[in-house]
This record gives sequence, structure tokens and C-alpha cells, in this order.
Amino acid sequence: MMKKMRFVPWKRRLYRLPVRYFFGNRNVKDRLFCYIFEHDRKSLLKLYNALNGTDYRDEQALQIVTLDNVVYMAMNNDVAFLLGASLNLYEHQSTLCPNLPLRFLIYLAAEFESLVGKNGGNIYGSSLIRLPAPRCVVFYNGEDAAEEEQILQLTDAFTDENGKKQKSCLNLTVRVLNINYGYNEELMSGCRRLEEYSLFVAKLKEFQRRDFSLDEAIDSAVEYCIEHRILDDILLPFQTEVKKMLLTEYDEKKTMKAFRKEAFQEGYQKGEAERQKLAQELQEAQRHIAELQEAQNQGASLTEGKKMLLTEYDEKKTMKAFRKEAFQEGYQKGETKGYQQGEAERQKLAQELQEAQRQIAELQEMREQFAALQKMQAQLTALQQQNEELRLFTDTLRNKDISLEALPQSTQQYPTKKEG
Repeated sequence: MMKKMRFVPWKRRLYRLPVRYFFGNRNVKDRLFCYIFEHDRKSLLKLYNALNGTDYRDEQALQIVTLDNVVYMAMNNDVAFLLGASLNLYEHQSTLCPNLPLRFLIYLAAEFESLVGKNGGNIYGSSLIRLPAPRCVVFYNGEDAAEEEQILQLTDAFTDENGKKQKSCLNLTVRVLNINYGYNEELMSGCRRLEEYSLFVAKLKEFQRRDFSLDEAIDSAVEYCIEHRILDDILLPFQTEVKKMLLTEYDEKKTMKAFRKEAFQEGYQKGEAERQKLAQELQEAQRHIAELQEAQNQGASLTEGKKMLLTEYDEKKTMKAFRKEAFQEGYQKGETKGYQQGEAERQKLAQELQEAQRQIAELQEMREQFAALQKMQAQLTALQQQNEELRLFTDTLRNKDISLEALPQSTQQYPTKKEG
């Protein structure tokens, strides 16, 4: 059976271990972060104490319970361990993901199922099954700017289609810590191993920025850290294995980055198509509003409130704001948020279009009322003309001294030809 990796005392660090200590067949998908802390319980205990303000000293009290068959994005969960009455889940990430609480929830369910099965618990029994309290922590060292610490909530995902939060009986919080070199100095001072890891990654990034190939950057970073006694107890005897892990990890990062870019392009194209369609509908609605406004201005003037509503639909302002808000984040990050943001703006624009259509209906109603008023005015003008003609006729009769009562009331009162 192949021997597992072991840490070398300082007195023996200058001597490379025999070949039998290397893991040629080991699963190289394990990341360096997991490789360090899962096999160095003393450092893992110091990391726990630094995070929680405790002073545990017996590393044998740590019980590693990482589930190897639970996979996230083709990478295993890094470290899971029991200590006291807590279940601690540590995850290393080079990208910020808002779905981390959901991922931890799924992992916790599998972890609790495993623990209950090992302890012989009966979830249908009458006795309470005691569970360790979960503590979920993510260590972030990616390229994007991030705060020293932020809290992600599972309840942020419980929203309706309009983005409004819904009440929930379930919540899970994830603590995200920035471990890029220069951040969280108090945490680094409490765990030297974490600080060394941060320095090693910083050097690796520095050599990459100098246009070194990945292979050259890893070799240069390893040589620098060994020379300055940074992770040298790991890098000296396990340099080949560390290089394999880093090459695998960075190759997967490149693959996932290309996947996100492709997904973003697809989402952006869909969002752009929806945006153009809604923009055309809004433009048509604005043209209709302008026509109705012009027709209304020829008769009765609109109220100031209606004028203010019409000015809100200025096309240039609307389109400029839409482009800025809908795709600014997508262009900067190149992630799949483009379509989601476009969908949100599409809903917003759809509401504006609905409001514009409502105004069109109001203006059409006002136009119909105005047409009816014009018709009544025409009828009134005709009556006035008839009244004027009647008055002129009456004046003519008076001038001829003919009384209106003397006029015949019907055709029977007129004399016939014989009587004449």
C-alpha cells in the first residue's frame, strides 16, 4: 500500500524524500489548499482558532469528515471536519459565486446524512438526533476586487420573478474571507500556514504577470518560496506533486472561464434581442403618443400632469439608461449575468411600455371626447344660424306691417283659386 504524504521536520528538510513518498497515482484534482490543511492538522487547528477566537491545542480532537464523492464544478469540497459541537466546512475559491449558500446546503445535507448513518440514528424515531452546528467558510484569492469579509445569505435566493424577497423558514450563512496577500492580516498572523499559502499564490500571480508561462511561473514561485522558507516543508519533498495539482487547478480555471464566457455570450445575445424588440415597441408607442399629443394640442390643451408623463418617455434617455444598467456589469465581468440583467431590464421596459399603452388609451378616450365636443359645437352653430335666419325673417315681416298671427297656420287657411 502506498504511503501517504507526511510533513518533514526542519532537520530533514534539506534532504529529499525517497521516491516512494510521492503519489504518482493520487487524484491530482485535489487543490493545494486542501492538500495543505487536510494533512497538517496543527495548522488546521490554528486556522480554526484564528477564525473563531478559540484556543484549542489538541489537534487529535479534529475529525476529518470530507466527503470525496460530493463534487462541485468538477472539484471536490476542500475540507470538512468536526471539532467539539461544530461541523466546519472550508472551501477555497478563486471566483466569487452568489450560489455558495445553496452549494453548502446541498453538501450539508449529504454530510448530515452520512453522520446520522454512521451513528446509527433513526430519523423516524422519537428521540432527538443531535447534530453539530455547521460553520461554512470560503477562502477567496481570485483576481476580482473583494472586501476583506462578506456574508452570503441563502435567503437572498428566495425571490419572486420581480426580485422581491419572500419569507422563508430556512436560512444558511456563508462567511467569505479574502486571503489575497495584504488582506485579513489579523487572520494571517493567527495562522502562519495560511499566510505562507497567500504569499505563495501572490508570487505565482506575480510571475504570471511577467509573461511567464504557467509551467515557468510555478517553477519560479516554488524556487522563490523554498529560498525564503515559505511552505518549504511541503515544496521541498513534494515539488512534483504540488506542480501537478497547480497545473490541473489552473487548467480547470481556464476551462471554466471559457465556459462562463460562452454562456455569457449566449445570454447577452438573447437579452439584446429582447431589448431591441421592446425598444421598437416603445418607440412605436412614443410615436403614437406624439401623434395624439399633436392632435390634442389642436383642440383643448393637455394638463400639466399629462405633459410631465409624456416627457418621461424620452427615447434617448430611456435607451441610454437601459444600455448602461442592463449590460455594464456583463461587459466588465464577462459572466452569465448579462442575460439575467437584460431580463430584469426587459421586465422594467415592459412595465414602461404597459404604462405608455395605458396613456395611449387615455389619450384616445380624450380624443373621442374632443371629437364629440366638436360635433356638439357644429350642431350648436347650425342652431344659431337657424335662429338668426328666423330673426331676419321676423324683422322683414314687421317692416311690412304683417303680423305673425295673421299668417296662416296651415294650408287649409290659404284661399283657393275659385275664392280668389
